[in-house]
Amino acid sequence: MTNNFDKPWIMETPDGGKTISKRQFGEKEKFYLSNVNGKWYNYEEALEAARQRDREADLRAEHPTLADAYKTYHELLNVLEPDLTNNDRE
Repeated sequence: MTNNFDKPWIMETPDGGKTISKRQFGEKEKFYLSNVNGKWYNYEEALEAARQRDREADLRAEHPTLADAYKTYHELLNVLEPDLTNNDRE
């Protein structure tokens, strides 16, 4: 019996590298990875991150004071870490 780790991986990207699928040579099952802010996530991790982002957005919409504090936090973060963009953290 062949150890699956001995098989080479085939890597494919339909969108220039934002999403990557990988499968082992000779296999049909693919694993998908998405690049978000320079970090790779599998499907389940990306889905949970999106749900968390939506929960946080709902809280900011429900509590204006929290939304103001969140905005101030990101303005300060931009000063301290200018390589990160607001679009990546919203």
